[in-house]
Amino acid sequence: MRERSWWESVPAAVLATLFITVGVLGSADHIPAGEGGREIDSVAITLGLTAAWALLLRWVQPYLMVAVSCLAVATYAYLGYPGGPAYLPGPLAVLTFGLVRPRRELYAVAAAYLLLMSGATVLAGDWDDYSAFIGFLGWTGAAVLVAELLRVRRERAAAHRETQRRQQQQTLVEQQLGLARDLHDSVAHALTAINVQASIAERMARRDPDAAVTAAAAIRETSRSSLLDLTEIVKSLRATDDTPTTPDRGLGDIDALVEQARGGGLRVEVDRLGARTPVGPEAGTAAYRLVQEALTNATRYAPGSRVRVGIDQREGLVVSVRDDGGDPQRADEKVQGSGHGLLGMRERVVASGGTLHHGPAQPQGFEVVGRWTSP
Repeated sequence: MRERSWWESVPAAVLATLFITVGVLGSADHIPAGEGGREIDSVAITLGLTAAWALLLRWVQPYLMVAVSCLAVATYAYLGYPGGPAYLPGPLAVLTFGLVRPRRELYAVAAAYLLLMSGATVLAGDWDDYSAFIGFLGWTGAAVLVAELLRVRRERAAAHRETQRRQQQQTLVEQQLGLARDLHDSVAHALTAINVQASIAERMARRDPDAAVTAAAAIRETSRSSLLDLTEIVKSLRATDDTPTTPDRGLGDIDALVEQARGGGLRVEVDRLGARTPVGPEAGTAAYRLVQEALTNATRYAPGSRVRVGIDQREGLVVSVRDDGGDPQRADEKVQGSGHGLLGMRERVVASGGTLHHGPAQPQGFEVVGRWTSP
């Protein structure tokens, strides 16, 4: 339901009606007789009050409102009563009709009112050099103009509200898409790490019980960390406008990812260049997810590989993850992925203002590089 403008509110119409009513009643003894000698009497007051009170019918039946009000004013003019407040309901009826009905009907009603008043004045014999017609034309034109101005203002307000609604929906969709990426990255990384660590524990249980205990501890730590991450994502789904909509992850959390990857059998080394200056939350989160997804892919497709993670903050931010292709003897440990990780990684990096490059590394392996010029 659309919002009503100030003119469409009930108090405004009631006040206008009361104003005209007081004007009609108060003018009975102060307005001189018209050219036809007709003074204000009970009939004139009745017509004036009828025309004024008919304005209240606009919420019930706008056609009845404009018909009763205009006919009462025309009858008032036809009977030769002098000008005064009784003439106001006519233009007001045209104006209020134009606020609730289409433009075509407004113009038709305005033309009909102008012809009705002109005809009533001619029949009353009160026609003086077209002055009455010019007066009616001016008042009717003013009513149509005000109705159009109010209509345009209302339409612009409605268009503005619709634009805001669409922007809010677009923002919500983007937030939900970001949360879906976070959920995918967290769950995929956790399940892949747990799968690999469970395989290691299973093999070691036959040969080295102590090593199996260590692997089980790694599984427990990975599960705990992943549950905390998922809890943050769920909280974000229930967040209000005053709370963050994405989990707080950044460059400082990459060390924890590296430890988890090492527990999954990867040999990970981290190279940091430049000062550890803070970066924006979007770029920091995108860089964290890039490393997370790249390590997950290395665990899946290149088990036992040597991975080098580079974080260069000398000029902007450059984050790279490169593996050497893995141990050929552990090819049977490869885990099939969903195939959407790189696509989601690219979308996240681009959305945060960066660029992404990925492809085969030389002489073998795979490399992912994200760049942000203004993180």
